[in-house]
Amino acid sequence: MVQKYLGLLDCNNFYASCERLFRPDLSNLPVAVLSGENGCVVARSKEVKDIGVPVGAPYFQIKDRLDSIKANIFTTNFPLYRDISKRVLDVVNESVLKMEIYSIDECFFIFESNNPDKFISELKTKVETLVGVPVSIACAPSKTICKYANTIAKKTNGHFVLTKKEWLKKVFDIRMGEIWGVGLSRTRQMNEKQISFVSDFLKLEDPVIKNLFGVEGARLKLELSGDDSLSLSLRTKNKSMMSSCSFQKESYDLVFLETAVKKHVHELALNLKEKDLITTSVQVYIAPSRHGDFFLQGASNTVDLIQGTNNLFLLQETALKLLRQAFSKGVPYKKAGVLFSHLVPNDVENLVLFEDDLDFKIKTSNLSDVVYSINKKLGRNKVQLGLTGKEKTEKVSALRSQSYTTKWSDIKLVLAG
Repeated sequence: MVQKYLGLLDCNNFYASCERLFRPDLSNLPVAVLSGENGCVVARSKEVKDIGVPVGAPYFQIKDRLDSIKANIFTTNFPLYRDISKRVLDVVNESVLKMEIYSIDECFFIFESNNPDKFISELKTKVETLVGVPVSIACAPSKTICKYANTIAKKTNGHFVLTKKEWLKKVFDIRMGEIWGVGLSRTRQMNEKQISFVSDFLKLEDPVIKNLFGVEGARLKLELSGDDSLSLSLRTKNKSMMSSCSFQKESYDLVFLETAVKKHVHELALNLKEKDLITTSVQVYIAPSRHGDFFLQGASNTVDLIQGTNNLFLLQETALKLLRQAFSKGVPYKKAGVLFSHLVPNDVENLVLFEDDLDFKIKTSNLSDVVYSINKKLGRNKVQLGLTGKEKTEKVSALRSQSYTTKWSDIKLVLAG
C-alpha cells in the first residue's frame, strides 16, 4: 500500500566531502576545513574526528595533532559548498513530493512509497552517483525522530527507517540530552526535574509540560510522540544568513576588525542578491577568546532597517557603525561576524513616508548593482569596497581550494591516457 512518509537527508562531513569531490587522492585521508581566517576548525573528516578534534577548536591549539596524522587543511570555500548543496537538493527535489531546506547540507522531505527503506536507499544511491558526496537518509514519524534516526543511519549502512512502534520501544534508553534542540541548559533543567530519558518526558501531562517548558515543550512532546508526521515548513528562502570567522591571532586594531566586517558584509550581500532577497535587520558582533581574561567582554549591536535592502554600500555603512559602537580599546578580539535577519523577497516593497538621503541611496544602489554584475561575470571577489589587509587575505586564501564548479579557469582537467 502506497503511503506518505517523512524523510531527512544529511550530507556526511559535508565541507570535507566537497573538498574531496575534486580531489580523489584525498579519499580516506584526513581532511580539516578551517574558518575564513583559519582561526578554528569548522568541519572534519572521519579520520580527524577519530583523533578527538572537536568543531570550533582553535587551529593553533590542535595544529600539532593535525600535523601528526598529516591532515590536509583547507580554508572554507563557500561558493563551492553552495553549488554542491544546490546539486544535492535538485536531485532530492526531483524524487520527492515536497522538500524543506533545513541547512546547506540537510533537508526534510515527504515521499510516497510502499517500501520506504527501498525508496531512501535508492535516493541515497542516486544522490551519491549524480553528485558524488556521501549522504545519510532517515525516515521516521517526525522531524525530531528523523534527526535521531539519522544518527543511526550514519553508523550503519547510511539509510534507516524508524517506525513509531520501534521508536516507542527505544524511548526508555534515549536521554533527553541526545534529542535535537535540547541544549545543555535545557538538559540541566530537565535533570533537576528527574526528566532524564525521553520516556520520562512523554509521561508528563500536557499542562505540566506547558507550565515547565512553555509552548516549546508542548511542541517537543508532540514531536517525540511521533504524532507530528508530514508537517513541513516549505520555505525556499532563508530567514537569516550569517558570516563569521575566528582570527589566527588576537587583534586590538579597529581597522583590522573593520576589514573583517567588510568582508562578511560583502559575502552576505552577494548571497542576498543571488537569492533575490533583502534584509531588514543587521547585527554585528565581536568577541575575544573564550579561554582568556577578556572572555566576557564581547559585544554585539543590532539595527532594524526602516526599509529592507541588499544595497552593498548601505549595508557596509550600517555594519561599520554597529562595529564602532561595539568596539572597546584594549580588548584582544579573536572573532567577528555579521548576521542579516528578517529576510524577505526583493519584490516585497516597504514604503517609507519620509525618505532620508534618497539621492545617495539611488546612486549607491546603481553602483551596488554594478559591483554585483562584475563579480558575477569575473568572480565573487573581483570588486570589493574599501578592503585592506590584502597581503593577509592572499596568504589565507592559499589554503582555499579552487572554484571547480563556478569559474571557467578552475575547471578540473582530465587527461586520457
